[in-house]
Amino acid sequence: MEKYLFVNKPIGQTPLEAIKALQSTRPDLADVKIGYAGRLDPMAHGLLLLLLGDENKHQKGYFGLRKTYEVTLLLGFETDTGDILGLVKNDYQLDQECSIDDTTLAQVLAGYCGVFTQTYPLYSSKPVSGKPLFAWAREEKVSEIEVPTKEVEIYSIELIAKEQIAKKDLVKLMNERTDLVTGDFRQPEVQERWRDKLSLIDNDYRFETITIRVDCSSGTYMRSLAERIGNDLGSGALALDIYRTKIGDHTL
Repeated sequence: MEKYLFVNKPIGQTPLEAIKALQSTRPDLADVKIGYAGRLDPMAHGLLLLLLGDENKHQKGYFGLRKTYEVTLLLGFETDTGDILGLVKNDYQLDQECSIDDTTLAQVLAGYCGVFTQTYPLYSSKPVSGKPLFAWAREEKVSEIEVPTKEVEIYSIELIAKEQIAKKDLVKLMNERTDLVTGDFRQPEVQERWRDKLSLIDNDYRFETITIRVDCSSGTYMRSLAERIGNDLGSGALALDIYRTKIGDHTL
């Protein structure tokens, strides 16, 4: 039997749902213990490393594998999760189209190469005092804990594309992707908040997006990176799409 497998996780699935989907197509793995090394959030897709059987005992040995992502940032918005599966904040005004010049963008991106300290997203599974961070966030008790941080490294970051997305296309994408998610991720409240926010914006509005390729150390959160880039640009940003294309030497 293989020691590990790589699967292409689709948008909407949690890693556990990806494991169940694999077992449904591989009867020989139905009773095999399967774990994962490096999770992908429901809104993220791409390469997921699954460990089979006794290989789970060596899980820590896989955690250090570097990762490569292609991430599309939506400028002008922030949510409490850092992606579209979150409640929209009203920190940034969208009364005029957001446009970032290439020089400023290049300078901001270049500033992220190297080692820096990253705060864990509040809506993540990082355990704190016996329960995941997202539980503290949902209970509105984050003020009672110290949010953990992690030293991460970005080896390279490059701009792939600068594009725009029309309001109607953003609405369609948001509805389709959040509808793919099962379980309690506050989907009705999230969709309602998005509808309320977007209803205030002219139908002809086109939102700025940038797509970047990031080669980084394990444990680097793309949602947090998107937020930090948005803050540096002065526009706010969230991760509209997160696509993991490489783990170690393995690619899609």
